[in-house]
Amino acid sequence: MQITTVSSIVSHQVLNNETGELETKDFKELKQSKRMRGGFRMVYKKYDEVVIEVCKSQLDIKLLVYIRDIFTYNNIDQYISAAEVADHFGITRQKTSGFIKKLLDVDLVRRSSRKRYRLNPFMYIPYKADAAMLQAEWNELSKQQVYKIIDETPKELVAVTRDDIAKLGANGFTLLIQAGFKAGMSVERQWEVYNLVSK
Repeated sequence: MQITTVSSIVSHQVLNNETGELETKDFKELKQSKRMRGGFRMVYKKYDEVVIEVCKSQLDIKLLVYIRDIFTYNNIDQYISAAEVADHFGITRQKTSGFIKKLLDVDLVRRSSRKRYRLNPFMYIPYKADAAMLQAEWNELSKQQVYKIIDETPKELVAVTRDDIAKLGANGFTLLIQAGFKAGMSVERQWEVYNLVSK
């Protein structure tokens, strides 16, 4: 903890007991302020659930903390190299790549471009970061990814996705599967489209 003391001169009107008149007197005022060094982070309940799901060993915890701490309030879009992380921990690149894939699967991180990632601000917010701004950018990134998938999706499925999925809720997935099979799309791809569109 850092304690800062600031002194200043403050003028007050005081009553002179001898003359009965108000006089201006100067007083020295000391103000102390306390500041925590390092600061705080914001963690949502979903983050804890992800940690339990993803981390099966001490190494997994170390990998998670290392990757998570790459993201700071002023560096929210980060380049993560599986090879560099692997070298740091003395493990194989495949182990690191697999772990990053797990983080992608549980939506703790999301690709913003090739080898660049963003940390999910609905699970974890780095120290001093603007939560509202990060969450708005995350939602915008989600929309961009939906549009990219829709652009790569057969036209019959795009019509179903845009017009019907949001309205139909749970029935939307059934409709999506039917249209997807007609369009030759895999079930995994249909599920990905459905999850992104229905958010």
